[in-house]
Amino acid sequence: MNEQTEKAVHPMKNLIIGLSLFVFCSAPFSMADKTNLVLFKNVKVFNGTEDRLLDQDVLVSGNLISEIGKDLAAGNGARVIDGNGMTLMPGLIDSHVHFNLAMDGGRPAMEASRWDYMAVMGAAAAHKSMAR
Repeated sequence: MNEQTEKAVHPMKNLIIGLSLFVFCSAPFSMADKTNLVLFKNVKVFNGTEDRLLDQDVLVSGNLISEIGKDLAAGNGARVIDGNGMTLMPGLIDSHVHFNLAMDGGRPAMEASRWDYMAVMGAAAAHKSMAR
């Protein structure tokens, strides 16, 4: 390839690489919006700010709540789940756990153990809990 041809091909090569990366990186996000729609109908919503439950529908797109309201319409391909009046809450986590108490023998066994053994047993209990 001569120098003039090489100079002409170089910008085009960069453009093709850039567009390929854009398409490759954006595809999962555009697909998530269309294929992972879930509409929860007939649920009581705990929004964390009011002291009562609200009768609402909740539309989830991918892993994000996209809309909350009454009588929401399911989008194309949305999975519809009838909540039968049950409560729907945003993610709730157990933020204070003593995994080391899961050792055989409970607290007495923990107190009689070495710290490094308790750490290993706690890590194993945490792994088992998260894998459920």
